[in-house]
Amino acid sequence: MDYDWGSWIEHDGLGCPDAVIGKYIQAVLMLSSDDEDGGGPCFTRDVEGFCDASERDNPNWSKCFFGQVFTYTSGPNVGRDFKVGLVLSYRIRKPRVAEWLNEMTEDLPAPEREEELV
Repeated sequence: MDYDWGSWIEHDGLGCPDAVIGKYIQAVLMLSSDDEDGGGPCFTRDVEGFCDASERDNPNWSKCFFGQVFTYTSGPNVGRDFKVGLVLSYRIRKPRVAEWLNEMTEDLPAPEREEELV
């Protein structure tokens, strides 16, 4: 649902933004080559996941690496080569805590004004 997410941000291709570290995001990734799901060069994929500090090293955030071959260094594909794509845009999921606070407080009565003591 869109109300769970912030606005889409067009990515400048200059590396991983600090704002995504420690956050759950959705991103639009442009492929630079064929992939195992039938996509090809310039196809886009919607991806989402949690961005930890290692995301800073992900070459898909930097347009200068587009199309180059890198090797996965972690995860289920470790040791496998891939051609770098490019993150075109992303949005950050709003913290669930904000939703919970809104739900908890929406039915509270308005505070009563206390009389000033003279």
